[in-house]
Amino acid sequence: MKVKKISILVASALGLVGLLVTVGNGCSKRGEFETNMSSTAATGNNGSSGTTTDPDYIPGAKTVSVVYARQALDQLTSCAGVISPSDDTLRIYDAKKSSISAYGDANSVTAPMMMAITNISGEICDDLIDQEINGTSRIFIGWNLTSTSKPADNLVANSLSRLAISCWQKNESAVERQAVLDLVASVPSGTGAARKQALLLCTAMLSSLNSLLN
Repeated sequence: MKVKKISILVASALGLVGLLVTVGNGCSKRGEFETNMSSTAATGNNGSSGTTTDPDYIPGAKTVSVVYARQALDQLTSCAGVISPSDDTLRIYDAKKSSISAYGDANSVTAPMMMAITNISGEICDDLIDQEINGTSRIFIGWNLTSTSKPADNLVANSLSRLAISCWQKNESAVERQAVLDLVASVPSGTGAARKQALLLCTAMLSSLNSLLN
């Protein structure tokens, strides 16, 4: 299906987009995070007593954990509101899950993991768009998702805020909002414009570290 091929290409291209989103305790801005991708060895066992401890990445503070492979699909589909992932989504998840952190250590996030999450997020977002076209809108309220025209800026901003509350468990910051809005605005008008914007918006939000924190 042509639209599905477009969604996969867009999702793949978003691997670096997520690096622009600011996250919380123990993690840098994702643009800075990219330069530290190589130093991601997992830690936890103290080697002497046989017990495990959470590593301190900030002195005196415990660092958050991220989703691990077995929960990634459930967490992302749930926050997006996808009732039943499509066969294509399940297939992509099965193909990519080996790249996702096995245990969710905060320092186990790697570039291959983020690309895997981005591809999975793109498929989930494609499912969400189909679901909202064929049913009641929850995220893209007021959008005509089959239109060749782009939705009004306020509709895009409102959808961004809904995804932030649902998937990030917080309101987006002004910097985060502007970064995503600028990205979505880059989609030209024409065939599938509204759907492409929705896909880009949703995938950027779901594939950011904010969506992966536990």
